[in-house]
Amino acid sequence: MNAVAVPAREKAPGGAGAGTGAGARGRGRGHRVGWRLPEPLTRTAWRGAGIGLALATLEILPRTGLLKPTASYPPLSNVLDRAVQLLATSDFWRVFGQTMISVVVGVAAAFVVGVILGLAVGTWRPVYRAAITTLDFLRGIPPVALIPVIVLLMPVGLGSQTLLAAYSSQWVVFFQVVYGRRSINPTLWDTARVMHLGRWERFRYVIWPSLLPSLATGARIGVSVSLALAITAGLVMGGPSLGQQLNILRGANDIPGSYALIFIIGLIGLALNSIVVGVERRVLNWHVSIRREGE
Repeated sequence: MNAVAVPAREKAPGGAGAGTGAGARGRGRGHRVGWRLPEPLTRTAWRGAGIGLALATLEILPRTGLLKPTASYPPLSNVLDRAVQLLATSDFWRVFGQTMISVVVGVAAAFVVGVILGLAVGTWRPVYRAAITTLDFLRGIPPVALIPVIVLLMPVGLGSQTLLAAYSSQWVVFFQVVYGRRSINPTLWDTARVMHLGRWERFRYVIWPSLLPSLATGARIGVSVSLALAITAGLVMGGPSLGQQLNILRGANDIPGSYALIFIIGLIGLALNSIVVGVERRVLNWHVSIRREGE
């Protein structure tokens, strides 16, 4: 057989080859390829820059004399020196322990009550319809408004602080469980029926995994609310707590000490939130939101 010569295709000036080259040049101009920090390091750098700017502002601005009266706005270095002094005293650690007991016990009690009642209200529709208006009304009452009632019912101290912390945070957990239970995907229920899952198996494989993200949100918010109300209880009612210690410093006109204790309380809140977020990421490592954060 005679070989048939196939002519080579000529590349037109405006053909595919030219278009590809122009597109590549365009992409090169629009998207520069260069060295970049990994995303975790970039986030850390931005956060560090923000913290550094805030600390520098708190140190420099009071020294400019723009804030009047100057005695009410000490520089950050004075506040940090006073914070170190507070941390070196046994009184601080005593009231710190009392406050942490109120927070931890309050959150634990809030979870027990909130999960049980939330499942009951969220599971049975008649109960939900009958109770939701009353529960919304009770949730709208500020916990601080209940302090006079608590003082009348029980002595001021660790118990009253824990009760206020538990009451304030249980509403967060309760409504997270109610709405999480009622928002379970109907496809999961259909799958459970097709697989003939029993009541316990439905709770284990359908309800509980679906509630975990809502419970994680309730834990983050509940811990912050519990800490805030435990300190508020000490401020208003008294009793050994960080709130009472803040009142003592304010009464002694120790302005740097007051700022120092507020700074320490902020660090405590940040530490508690970091602990809860760490536990959440470990428990919910299968959830799409946690996986997306790790990308």
